[in-house]
Amino acid sequence: MPQAEQRIGPFRLLQELEAGAGVSLWAGRRDDGTQRKPRLATLRIIEDLGDKQVVADLRAEYDLLRLVDDPRVPKPLGFFAGQGALALAQRPGISLKVLLLALRDELLPMSPASALDLALEIAHAVRAMHAILLEGGQRISHGHLTSERVWLTLDGEVQVLGFGARLETPAPCLPPEARVGGPGSVAGDQWQQAAMLFEMVTLEPLFQEGHRPDVSERLSKLDTAYPALARTLHRALAQRPEDRYTLDREWIRALHGLLRDGGGVSERRELVAKLRAARAARARARATSPNPAASAKRDSTLGVQAREWVEKARMAPGVRLTPLAAELPVPADLAKDWKVFEPPLEDELLPLDPVQLAEMKPDLRASTGIESEPIRARSRTELASMVALASLTVAVVLMLIRMML
Repeated sequence: MPQAEQRIGPFRLLQELEAGAGVSLWAGRRDDGTQRKPRLATLRIIEDLGDKQVVADLRAEYDLLRLVDDPRVPKPLGFFAGQGALALAQRPGISLKVLLLALRDELLPMSPASALDLALEIAHAVRAMHAILLEGGQRISHGHLTSERVWLTLDGEVQVLGFGARLETPAPCLPPEARVGGPGSVAGDQWQQAAMLFEMVTLEPLFQEGHRPDVSERLSKLDTAYPALARTLHRALAQRPEDRYTLDREWIRALHGLLRDGGGVSERRELVAKLRAARAARARARATSPNPAASAKRDSTLGVQAREWVEKARMAPGVRLTPLAAELPVPADLAKDWKVFEPPLEDELLPLDPVQLAEMKPDLRASTGIESEPIRARSRTELASMVALASLTVAVVLMLIRMML
């Protein structure tokens, strides 16, 4: 079993983030005596090295992620077969799930332009994975895109987690074909992206557990408020995969059109900072008020200000937010999810939302007999030295050729 302070490759384990299906997720810091970046990483560590299937699954995920070259997908830093660990580069931040929980709690509103901007970043990440062609012509699909697996860094960058792993996903988050046992697909990924966009704009999930109305019924609230968005979501959420956007670029073009025609300014890069500031302000108000009633009044004032902002957004041109769903209870795990804002073990570390790792897809499995070295990013100094050495070598060769002639 992994423990704090244990070394995995060049990383020292700091704290366990969550235990999964035979794999625990840890935060780690590079501790190899160098200044190499990234300094922080998340490590998925196998709890039982004797479980060859889990080892093969983790190795297959590493091999898949090495094929991707997109900043919106975490880069693998190394697979350490002897220690049963996969290291991934992941910057401090929060999950989209935490952000949406805050919006529902009326701590902070999100502009429609920000929601569309986030949807575009997610779409580009998914498109980068779909572009990979495996042997036999198979495309890589995610199959489990939910707000838990979308990561927002402190400066507003977006990363999509969970590519290459078979994950447990609630039935309401699965496209129609997957709920009847169908495999993941490019069209299925589009459906899940559209479901997340609906939730970002309306602050309500598309479907809830045990309650699944018709998609048209759920989208009816957008038909009048913003018909262009409604038409786009009607197509992306179509029951039959062949009725959705045929190609990723068509889906992305539609999102670009909505953002252009809807107007407004995206606040994606400021969202996490504003959310942290709002929570800090609320905490300070509670701490400085010995009177619980006064503290509750301040909380109520913050809620009123948020509602006023939402009302103004509804009256603005473009995407209009629908009313907050009063019947939606505050999720029971809200307090747990706020742990990302608690004081970290070290100043630059914020606990990271885990992605539950389960069984890998069979067609992505690979052998695990050889330990892979971590991917090493070269510094500018190293590159300059290599260029200088190459230039010197060429000069010496030319000199020798002249002497021979």
